[in-house]
Amino acid sequence: MDFVTRFEENLVYFIKSNDLIREGEKILVAVSGGKDSMALLYSLNKIKERFSISLTAIHLDHMLRHDSWKERKVISDFANRLKVEFVSESRDVKAFLKSNPGYSLEEAARIVRYEYFFEKLKYLEGDKIALAHHKDDRVENFFLMLFRGAGLHGLSSMRANNPPFIRPFLFTNKSDISRYIQENSIPYVEDYTNYDTNIQRNKIRIIFLPIIRKEFCADIDKKVIRTVNVLEDYSRFIKEYSERFFEEIKLSETSNMIVLDFKKLHRENKVIVGEIIRIVFQRLKENVRGLNFEKISKVVELIKNSINFEYDLGDSIKVFKSYNKVFFFKDHDLTLKEFNYKIEGEGIYEIEEADMVIELKVSDRIEGLQVDEKTKVFDYDKIEWPIFARSRKAGDRIKPSGFRGHRKVKDILNEMKIPKWLRNGVLILQDSSGKIMWISGFRISEDFKITENTRRFLILKIVRGGIFNNYEFKG
Repeated sequence: MDFVTRFEENLVYFIKSNDLIREGEKILVAVSGGKDSMALLYSLNKIKERFSISLTAIHLDHMLRHDSWKERKVISDFANRLKVEFVSESRDVKAFLKSNPGYSLEEAARIVRYEYFFEKLKYLEGDKIALAHHKDDRVENFFLMLFRGAGLHGLSSMRANNPPFIRPFLFTNKSDISRYIQENSIPYVEDYTNYDTNIQRNKIRIIFLPIIRKEFCADIDKKVIRTVNVLEDYSRFIKEYSERFFEEIKLSETSNMIVLDFKKLHRENKVIVGEIIRIVFQRLKENVRGLNFEKISKVVELIKNSINFEYDLGDSIKVFKSYNKVFFFKDHDLTLKEFNYKIEGEGIYEIEEADMVIELKVSDRIEGLQVDEKTKVFDYDKIEWPIFARSRKAGDRIKPSGFRGHRKVKDILNEMKIPKWLRNGVLILQDSSGKIMWISGFRISEDFKITENTRRFLILKIVRGGIFNNYEFKG
């Protein structure tokens, strides 16, 4: 078997064994114009009939060099020769860096590039994006991540199958790709920035690795790949276990808040607790940028110490522990927004500050009505109208149904174990005499309860929302 045939057969085997491509899929091939990506486009085009797939070459000009237009021309001509659809755009990475000065040029280019990839995946209705990383890239990436202090997931990154990205060339190395390029007369553009040792990845490839191979370990590449494969297995196991555990301890999840069972989380291994923090951050922010080892370690320590705490994870994410629950908030305003809505009679009322919609209805009978946490009934004739739906105030007191005396609302909320930062959503219903009729999530007042002499009823139904309908804090 000649070299080219063997190369392509190994490619097919690697794709099948790693389930990278399935029949009928549309694969977007990220092409920069260099050897690796041009070889990837050519080889996938050669074997596409065996998978019944379609290909589209996508290219991004980062606008970092004055002659970057050359790549676009070479790729366009090559794609046309292969009869492959070609899509290209330009994005100003330096402009992005000016607006986001915390990133290096390499990091900024990667962020812009991947944003482009996701946009094209959606716009072109693609199934996968094929990247041209190979074994040499994976070795370089291992050391790059190591020097950055990455953990298990970072050291084992650059995986063959990381949806929606696939890396079909991880079975081969740079030298074989160069030979494949030569034997198939595939055009390419040499990017001279690949030799700029001010870029850390280039410095690892050009300076660091040759010294390691010569002075310490001639087969370092093989050993790193073996280590990365082992780390990948561990990483995959921890992620899968942690995802299942997250579902087990999750008490509530919205786009802005996730609540976890503290007792179960506290008992778990520190490694898994750290992974849970990553999962929560990812779900709230859709990425883990800004979440570093120090922040994760600090929250793990706080959770293991079994104390109430609050901690700012950054990127508008805050974490609190209270009453055997851990709360993660995104963009959460903890200041009390005072509100006071005047209610003249029946109707549906939205109390935005309490995240609640209530319905009030007057009736002369309640036979068959189910009274529960979402439905309350008052003696209409004991109410002085209008009534008011308002925020809580210092010194608020209620005479709870079934009790003889009055009790402070603050004490009731303490007993209900409502965390302080959620008490701003408590709704107080009060009549014109100044008496509190009801506290959301609690029983009605003794002063307004129905008796056998009640002739007219005020029925209150919670149509939507209310913090106590989403979370159970009692006990």
